[in-house]
Amino acid sequence: MDLPNAVFEDRAVVVTRFGSRLRATSFVEFTKDSSPPDPRKWERLEAHVRALGLPVASDFARWHGSRPTLPDYLPALGSFRHAPRLVAAYGHNHLGLTLAPVTAEALSAHILRGAPLPTAFSPDRFSLRSGSRI
Repeated sequence: MDLPNAVFEDRAVVVTRFGSRLRATSFVEFTKDSSPPDPRKWERLEAHVRALGLPVASDFARWHGSRPTLPDYLPALGSFRHAPRLVAAYGHNHLGLTLAPVTAEALSAHILRGAPLPTAFSPDRFSLRSGSRI
């Protein structure tokens, strides 16, 4: 069975081909880097994969890793106050490829024509010392 990339919205599961294998994802844990993953989330994801009848030919291989996220879950886009020629485009929080086209359009308009960007995305909105808003 050749399965295309798929989003199962009713289960909040995304399945992507990864070579001859499938990669399924569904959750994010907000915890410390050193914390172990919650096994209940893996069990729930694996149950969804089985219930969907996806073509799984081997045991599940579990993977987890750090996915840095900005405190307000918004990307940093635009020029820095103290380095106006340096332009930021980071912190898309797991949606980098999805948001790349709209980010490129907004930043090119900003760089080439001086189009304003939403201040909510300012890369200067956090203090480096305290992690709080400036």
